[in-house]
Amino acid sequence: MNLLFVNTNQTRMPDPVPPIGLSYLASAMRRAQHKCEIFDLTFQPEFEDALKKRI
Repeated sequence: MNLLFVNTNQTRMPDPVPPIGLSYLASAMRRAQHKCEIFDLTFQPEFEDALKKRI
């Protein structure tokens, strides 16, 4: 199965937060032989087109 996890958090103040929960989930899915990617919106100000391409 192909999976795309999207981190919708765009808050960068006071510090950006890495998508650790999604990383744990993606790791478990990869161990279960699924193809998995994380799309992080934190540093993507114009994310709509990039997300459409990824989907």
